[in-house]
Amino acid sequence: MKINLFINDDSFNSNIVNFCIQLKRFKFVFQKLSDIQLLYNQRKLVILKENFLLNDFKKKLNKNIFSFSTNTCFFFSKKYNKSNLKANVTIINFPIKYIDFENSLLKIFQLQHVVFKNLELINDSMLLNKNNKKQTHLTEIEAEIILLLFKNKIINKNDLNKNVLNQSPLIDSKSLESHLYRLRKKLISIDSNKKIVLIEKKGLKIV
Repeated sequence: MKINLFINDDSFNSNIVNFCIQLKRFKFVFQKLSDIQLLYNQRKLVILKENFLLNDFKKKLNKNIFSFSTNTCFFFSKKYNKSNLKANVTIINFPIKYIDFENSLLKIFQLQHVVFKNLELINDSMLLNKNNKKQTHLTEIEAEIILLLFKNKIINKNDLNKNVLNQSPLIDSKSLESHLYRLRKKLISIDSNKKIVLIEKKGLKIV
C-alpha cells in the first residue's frame, strides 16, 4: 500500500521517519509538505516532529489542511494536545509499538473497493467488470492512475506525472504514455465499451 509521507522539516533522516519506513506492508513516498493539498485523493501520513509550533505550522502550510479528513493521518507526540486540532483529524501518537502503529495505519487506510459505474477497483490491484465478471490485475502505477480517473472527472497529465510518477512536468518523458497504453489494453480486455480518452487542452477522462 502506498502512503505519501510528509514531514514538517527537511530532515528525513530521523528516528521517527526510520520507524515508519521499517514497515514492510507500506510503501512510503516522500513528498514536499507544500504539495499536500495537490494529493487530496491519495493516502497521506504527516509527521510532525518534536518542538513544532502548531500555530506557525498552520500558517506556513494552510490552515485548511487541518480540516482534511480524507485519507490523511497526523503522527506526533502524545505531549501535544489533540484539542488544538479539529475533531475530524485522524491522529496517531508516538511513542508507539511497531505492531500497534502498523495496525493503526491499516485501519485508517483500509483497502477499499472503489466503484466507477460497472467497474470496481479492489485492493488497489484488481480491476473488475461487475457485469461480466472479467477482471485484470493492475500494477501499482496503473491502479493509482485508474483511481484518480475514477475520482476525478478529468485529470491533467502534468498532475499524473507529478503525483503518480513523481516526475517534474518539465521533463519530457514517455513513461506516462507507456503506463497509459498498457492500462488502456487492460481496460478493453474486460470492458470494450470503456475508454480512457484525452480531452484537448484539459486532460484524461474515462468514458
